[in-house]
Amino acid sequence: MLEPGELAVDSALLTGDERALLATRDFDAVRRAQWIRGRAGLRRLAPELGSVLVHDDGAPRPLGAAWAVSLSHAGDHVAVAVLPKSRPEARLAVDLVAHDEAPRLARILSRLKIKLFGGAISETRVWAGLECALKLRRRPIDDLLAVQLEIEVMPGRALVRGLGAPAQVAFMDRSRHLVGLACEP
Repeated sequence: MLEPGELAVDSALLTGDERALLATRDFDAVRRAQWIRGRAGLRRLAPELGSVLVHDDGAPRPLGAAWAVSLSHAGDHVAVAVLPKSRPEARLAVDLVAHDEAPRLARILSRLKIKLFGGAISETRVWAGLECALKLRRRPIDDLLAVQLEIEVMPGRALVRGLGAPAQVAFMDRSRHLVGLACEP
């Protein structure tokens, strides 16, 4: 997870392909800064990564097929994850959720069909788990309304079912945020 001051918001940190793509986007200043810092953060973890453009669904798409990447933003904070692929179908998902979003998330989650078992889990962990599962399966957020979801709670992680193959999500608590991470190498 990158704190706001860790990377400058400077388009010089982008590759030429990324700058060209950014020029076609109608982002406000906040979204533009997130986009720049996300890509710069990915290359900070893996300098050899190269350009990260976008798939049709908006997911980050590294030009180098040997990498799986994921990004998430919460205000000025950015979470990035990079994985060298051991096989072509390797997938990676990261989600960043501010702890103070819990009341809003509780209202959203109350509209979903979710069965929880194995113990108690916070709203932020449920949301991060669902977001990671959606990212792993490349499914839209609207799919959450259409399926029966199950979340099995385990120490430090959860297993999300109902969005394709089960997704195992690990959680890392930070002072103001929760980071969810799912990996299928």
